[in-house]
Amino acid sequence: MVSDKTAALRVEGLTVHYGDFPALWDISLTVPRGHLVGIIGPNGAGKTTFIRAVLNLIDRSSGRVVMHGRPLEEQRRAIAYVPQKEKIDWSFPMRLRDLVQMGCYPKRGLFRRLTGQDHEAVDRAIELLHLQAHAFEQIGKLSGGQQQRAFLARAIVQNADLYFLDEPFTGVDHVSEHILMDLLRSMRAEGKTVFIVHHDLLNAQNYFDWAILLNTHLVSYGKVQEVLSPACLRHAYGDKLTLIEDVLQLSQIYSRGDS
Repeated sequence: MVSDKTAALRVEGLTVHYGDFPALWDISLTVPRGHLVGIIGPNGAGKTTFIRAVLNLIDRSSGRVVMHGRPLEEQRRAIAYVPQKEKIDWSFPMRLRDLVQMGCYPKRGLFRRLTGQDHEAVDRAIELLHLQAHAFEQIGKLSGGQQQRAFLARAIVQNADLYFLDEPFTGVDHVSEHILMDLLRSMRAEGKTVFIVHHDLLNAQNYFDWAILLNTHLVSYGKVQEVLSPACLRHAYGDKLTLIEDVLQLSQIYSRGDS
């Protein structure tokens, strides 16, 4: 049993409506600290809604959220959020380094001057994501993978304990995907907890050690091998069963047997 003190995230009875439509229904779960957690499910399952509701970026119909044993309001500075890059205005006149520097402001304050230590942290994050050659380029001129890495660099600068990433692998090249995964694994090794909205079942079991499987309601959560069992995936994907069975065969999940 994971207690509030040892849990990264505890959610109790989380329900979200868009008008009369239930986007999420009565979600309750507990995730211990220090994991890479995939948030998985079919289109329209409520994956993005889940992290936005957890972070109180949209209204909840009901539910309680606790992070590291405290209410969200007391943990704001310990949280970093990376939205879908499609939500960003990439024409804005900002350089990559300026974007990464924004990660300093949640703790430093928007109108306070950055310190030498802050600038060192920015340089270090840019280097970790292999972006030194693009530091002074306007963000709209970056490739999709470079844009995604820039946003993760900004999150790294925040030095948070909990990270919420919304589809960070969408539209990225293999080089960026490899760089991102190396960094995420190193963050896990440091005791960080990272929640990642993800749609690709083929690589989910290699990327994550925990998973949350949604389809408006909670289908399953826990160790990724147990959550991505054929039975759970059939439950989540329903009428897409044939496609999922093909995916299961390709990823060799069936070799572990039905649970």
